[in-house]
Amino acid sequence: MHLNVGLQKLRDTELAVSELQKTLREKSTVLEAKQAEANEKLKQMVKDQQVAEEKRQASLLLRTELEKQNEAIGIKKEKAYEDLAKAEPAVEEAKKSVSNIKRTHLDEIKTLARPPDKVRITLEAVALLLGNKETDWNSIRRMVMDKSFIPSVVSFDSEKISPKLRAQLKKDYLSDPDFNFEVVNRASKACGPLVSWVLAQVRNSFYLPFLPLFNMLGCLCVLDADLHMRQ
Repeated sequence: MHLNVGLQKLRDTELAVSELQKTLREKSTVLEAKQAEANEKLKQMVKDQQVAEEKRQASLLLRTELEKQNEAIGIKKEKAYEDLAKAEPAVEEAKKSVSNIKRTHLDEIKTLARPPDKVRITLEAVALLLGNKETDWNSIRRMVMDKSFIPSVVSFDSEKISPKLRAQLKKDYLSDPDFNFEVVNRASKACGPLVSWVLAQVRNSFYLPFLPLFNMLGCLCVLDADLHMRQ
């Protein structure tokens, strides 16, 4: 009797142990699956953090580059404003100098059968600006001796200079380092003021198309400053 009871308890214990082992195996499988899922989530979190850090670094780099570009643009804009502010007064100053050219200095040009290069190229540039297609020396001498020569120079409007003509003048004349007042004025007292006039007109014609834009930017800068003051 007692032996049967003992055997039954042993079988019950074995059955319980078997059930526990089965339950443990099932829970172990679930645990392993959850652990694998947790590991994948951890990997994804690390990857997401790396991507986020890379994006943050890229954003900082881009911001730095933009700041550098904006600084460079600001410097160029200020330089452009300065050049624009000087362009028109330079034209007016050059016109005044041309008006003061003495007739005797113009007469000297008439007597030149073979003019110095600095005189010739200066007057060629003047002739082109005034719309004269003939730039041989005889035609230039006739232009200079005409009574309307000085008035036509003084009343000339920079807006008449086309981009094509400006490019031609820059290539054929302004590119010469000696095409300036100091050098040309030593060759001819009449051509010194005229070369300054050519330079001023060409430079002013370059900025004229941008004048509305500069005015608009100036207004925007004033508006931006006003908004900052109100904040």
